[in-house]
Amino acid sequence: MIAPRPLLAVLLVVLAAGCAIQGASTGAARRAATASQLTMPSSVAPDPAKGPSPAPPSPLDLYKQSAAKRIVERNKPRVFEGVPEHFLRSIVVLRLAVDVKGTVRSANLYRGNGYTELEAAARTAALAASPLPPPPTELLRGGVLEFNETWLFRKDGKFQVRSIALPQSSTPENASLAAGKR
Repeated sequence: MIAPRPLLAVLLVVLAAGCAIQGASTGAARRAATASQLTMPSSVAPDPAKGPSPAPPSPLDLYKQSAAKRIVERNKPRVFEGVPEHFLRSIVVLRLAVDVKGTVRSANLYRGNGYTELEAAARTAALAASPLPPPPTELLRGGVLEFNETWLFRKDGKFQVRSIALPQSSTPENASLAAGKR
């Protein structure tokens, strides 16, 4: 006759093994059901060829776009249209400080590459566009919004503002085609 304690231990092992097997099949069924629930219809599913969809723009990105539009509106003769060339003459980054009313309080050089006349042109364009649209209050710190904006300068000294510019051409050939040159 088997002692009660070893019998109890064997019985517990058998029960535990049975639960594990049943749990495994239940878990697999649960994972399969969850996966089928997560499958999107083809009309909604993202197209893998297009890559992941971009994140929606942040409040700062939206403000920078509206500020860039104002800068372009107020500086039309100095702005070029179309795809920025592959090889730009200069890229200038300014640190702008805008108050609650949209007044540009400062436009300081954050990054340049030695073309002082283009750095000055970017600063002049930012100040000439003042006032910009009033920034959303949630972006203000001490009544001021500070952000960086980038100017893309061509060889002829005309510019685009990066927040609303088309993506830059990836090759010199594409730049010529985009500009209508052959």
